Amino acid sequence: MIAALRFDETGNPRFEPATNVRISAVCAVANTVSEHLSRLLDRELNIDVFEPVIVPLGSHPALFANARVFLAHCRRSDLLIVFRERDARRIAACAFGEGAKNRDGCELSEIEEQVIERIGHELAPLCAPLCGEMTSFAPANGPIERYECATYFELRLGAPIDAVIGIGLSRDPATPSEQKVAPSALWPVPLAVTARLAWTRVPASRIARLSLGSVLKFDTALDEPASLLIGDVEIARGECGVARGMMAFSVLPPPPEESVLST
Repeated sequence: MIAALRFDETGNPRFEPATNVRISAVCAVANTVSEHLSRLLDRELNIDVFEPVIVPLGSHPALFANARVFLAHCRRSDLLIVFRERDARRIAACAFGEGAKNRDGCELSEIEEQVIERIGHELAPLCAPLCGEMTSFAPANGPIERYECATYFELRLGAPIDAVIGIGLSRDPATPSEQKVAPSALWPVPLAVTARLAWTRVPASRIARLSLGSVLKFDTALDEPASLLIGDVEIARGECGVARGMMAFSVLPPPPEESVLST
């Protein structure tokens, strides 16, 4: 896609250049950032994504004025990480266990500035699916008009921080980056796992007649292993038991015939 249809304040349609950075790739990065920041700040965070856009000419002051901007050189594209003053104060306050909104209007201390730089340094490698492996990281210097930023999007941190982190790429990908999302970006996604001890098929009429004291016979022998499932897909077999007072599942090796077939 080379252009996107937008509407101005009066409702008139106009075409704008469209970025090749796919929203799905940005969402995968945002998910990883959310997981990482939650660990850094020791609290659960939700992140909303603002769709990536091509940066119009002359818009650099609106993006970077009164902001702490860090530049990461990466394999495919340089990366800008942007903390506006208000957002930097709120993130730093959260890092020190203070109320985020209580710091509005306050100057950052030297230690807080170091915390913001460290957070930027931690976030930059997480954007590798968009810009490639990071090779260096430092505060951006020089006039903001000279910052190379072709594509830009924002990650909005929800309550209690209520802050925004801007992400800029020095050039738009020549081809959509959706296929370059690293598999590790999906690791934080939670999956529901079920242990199945036994199963059988029962007519609906039999289920309707179940009452207190009814006995339902399963088609599973006592010595058969239990199954570990994600949805309806069996991913392992093993034994159910107890570990530290909680139900647990111990994975067993597959039978010899299954090992031969799997190879």
